[in-house]
Amino acid sequence: MTLSKTSSDSKALFNRNADIFTSSFPAGQSATAINIPGNKESGTKHKTLRAGQSSNTINMPVSSKHIFSTVIIALFLFSFTSAQVNFTWLNPKPMGYTIYGGASIPSTDTVYGAGTKGVIIQSTDFGNSWRLLYSNRQITLYSVSFPSSSVGYAAGSGGTILKTTNSGLNWEPTTSSPSSLDLTKVQFISETVGFVNVKLKGKIFKTTNGGNSWSLFAESSSGFVNDFVMTGENNGFYITQGKGFGRITNGIPGETSPFEDYQIPTVVDFFNASIGIVAGSGYAFRTTDGGSTWEKDNGSFDIIPSAVKYFTASKITAVTGGGGIYVSTDNGVSWQATPIPGTPTLNTVVFRDGTGGIVLGGKGVTVITTNGGSNWSRTDTQVPGDNVVLYGITTPDGTNFWAGGTNGMIIKSTDGGRNWSVTNRCSTLTLNDICFTTTQKGFAVTSTGLYTTTNGGTTWANKFTTASGSQKVAFATEQNGYFCGTQGVVRYTTDGGTNWSTPGTLPAGSYYGIGVIPGSSTAYICGVGKVIKTTNNGASWSDVSSGLTGKTFYAAAFTSNQVGVVVGKDGVIYKTTNGGTSWSQRTSNTGSTLYTVKFYDSEHGIAAGGSGGIILTADGGESWSRAEEISESTIRALTILNGTTAIFAGDKGTLLLSEDLPLPVELVEFTAVYTGGSVRINWKTATEKDNNGFEVQRIRPGMGGSGWWEKIGYVEGHGTSNSPKYYSFTDKPKGAGKYRYRLKQIDNDGSFEYSWEAEIMVAGVPEGFTLGENYPNPFGGGVSGDGTGGISGDNTGTKIPFTVNETSPVKLTVYSSAGALVATLFEGTAEGGREYTITFNPREESSGVYFYRLETDKHSQTRKMLYLK
Repeated sequence: MTLSKTSSDSKALFNRNADIFTSSFPAGQSATAINIPGNKESGTKHKTLRAGQSSNTINMPVSSKHIFSTVIIALFLFSFTSAQVNFTWLNPKPMGYTIYGGASIPSTDTVYGAGTKGVIIQSTDFGNSWRLLYSNRQITLYSVSFPSSSVGYAAGSGGTILKTTNSGLNWEPTTSSPSSLDLTKVQFISETVGFVNVKLKGKIFKTTNGGNSWSLFAESSSGFVNDFVMTGENNGFYITQGKGFGRITNGIPGETSPFEDYQIPTVVDFFNASIGIVAGSGYAFRTTDGGSTWEKDNGSFDIIPSAVKYFTASKITAVTGGGGIYVSTDNGVSWQATPIPGTPTLNTVVFRDGTGGIVLGGKGVTVITTNGGSNWSRTDTQVPGDNVVLYGITTPDGTNFWAGGTNGMIIKSTDGGRNWSVTNRCSTLTLNDICFTTTQKGFAVTSTGLYTTTNGGTTWANKFTTASGSQKVAFATEQNGYFCGTQGVVRYTTDGGTNWSTPGTLPAGSYYGIGVIPGSSTAYICGVGKVIKTTNNGASWSDVSSGLTGKTFYAAAFTSNQVGVVVGKDGVIYKTTNGGTSWSQRTSNTGSTLYTVKFYDSEHGIAAGGSGGIILTADGGESWSRAEEISESTIRALTILNGTTAIFAGDKGTLLLSEDLPLPVELVEFTAVYTGGSVRINWKTATEKDNNGFEVQRIRPGMGGSGWWEKIGYVEGHGTSNSPKYYSFTDKPKGAGKYRYRLKQIDNDGSFEYSWEAEIMVAGVPEGFTLGENYPNPFGGGVSGDGTGGISGDNTGTKIPFTVNETSPVKLTVYSSAGALVATLFEGTAEGGREYTITFNPREESSGVYFYRLETDKHSQTRKMLYLK
């Protein structure tokens, strides 16, 4: 067997951007890291540890034949705040970011843009293709400025100021910011001297040391500063919400009111210290004497401008959110309109020289001129347009794709989703879902029924009609499928969709989503406060909604007949492990409504929804982490192709491809975690050839050399595969000490190879030292205890039992998932052999995972619990 080796970089694993990954341990936990030698030339080491924690480092010899490229072993679970996901825009092309600010490197083809989700993008071919340099879903960037080819700045919401010194490859916050309010513009006139605008405070701040410190430079006397432009280190101009015009001379501002009879001015630009333009709703004023006098346009300027920019001393371009570009060739006296197809939102205009210009705006719109603005051409492509919402996406083979949505629009790809074209519709009604079981047979759901095709979508036929509100169709096999709607409609087929029947038993409800298990006769349907279940291919259904009243669920995904999740409004996620007999809420880490959820295998899944939100799980839906996001458009549907590749579809015709989706959030090749008395071993292969499986081997504490390796388990391989595969094994060691683990990978022909060895310290827990599982779990809170360790109320608070083997000082504490101390429940002397039961009854804490820890001077033990308000 041969497995591809991926290059490893500690920053890429745990800190690709500043807020991508964090690892958290409750106080007092020690992390064991492994130094991983690279090749003889590199000697690369990896170590991840929180400040203030103790560490044990294990040096591993370099093997001539490694199965994996990275090992990280920890004595506690990692907690990730976010996961890095790299996307390719499939629609629109070449990109679909909403851009508010732009900058260029003069006399080059290099352009930068900044916008929603904190994206910063770069084009080196003047807009024909784009590269994502930075993103942060928690911020919006409104402006970007490059005073040189290497140094740049971006500013935006919450006082954000970012800086790059290597042409945008890396961005870091500046040492300081003058405000925590939104910064709507940044302009640097050199690598160290720059200005930012705190619009809502009517202030402009200045730095002379590259953002290390800021000082107040100018303050408006007539309200918000809407825009400004600097023509030198101490000279510039600004406009205000109070219709004022400010001129800064030698660092001293002064204001006049030349526009008080007109609408509020919104944009300003100056070609030099004398020639300038100010524009607002339906007017443009020009000056040739630095703002001492002004002359209005001839009435041809009839837009609300979002940006204005000088091309030359007499040529000016203005853009509007209504999709128009206006050009003046006589310094603002007269203006000629150039309507842009689709009337897109236009936000910023950038020029590289006297002939080349580019306009950027909403949802990837890109408009270019190469002749000084005489002609403008929209170069982005959208199939479908941004007025289409895609509610469903499907592929039967990973090569042929269909997606459907608004007004019956159906688009198709025959090259793995790379390129799309409009194909025949089945109706002019909106398609709420689409599903193909083969490359020829497909089904499309409109609001009033089901359509089917047997020729790949060339023609469609109406299969049946329902009341308004039809939602989803899904198949567990080519023969067995299901259909549901909000009017309580459910249908099933056992002959590949030729005939559809009404179930004999069907609980009333309003249904949105279907969860099928491939090859199984069991399926689930979810909706408003309800989940129903069939075990006979849909002939009858039972209500399995215990505890789900008041929740709205839009999608379901099941990895077995017993285990699955439902997701829905406001980011709610519930999981069952017993076929719906009971449900427990899971923390989604998003407040956005989730419209779709899919699993690749029993552990790894994706859910997505409002505002482009994407969350990932690597433990079967027990915990979820936010992925980095680049689109603000709601995601309505997704399909997972393999362990690292998924395609997302949604509002404004959005189609996104990720080919390196880190479904195992840890982003490592091999992990072992000791908690609760067990060692859980996880590993990932990149590619496999003739892999029969893995023998898991162990050496117990106190045993000597290699002759003491013992087989403790076997995990079957995937044979031959060119996609990542994920494995796990749980060991329950008895006794304390140092345990060593390795894998023996065995080929189909019997040949084998060993992985490197991994060591982990298992804490000793003597007989009689017991930290029991809390009950109930999950639990609620919010009422007071009775003062004696009991609680009043029903499922309010939780009880934690423990005993110690000998009389000794004991501490029982509770920590958040971020490692913060929440409560000390017991601190004092505990009698050996006596059973204690302590109540934890939170009042102010938020819902989520918490850890409780029992400590003596010799031993400690930690367990996990789930609190739901």
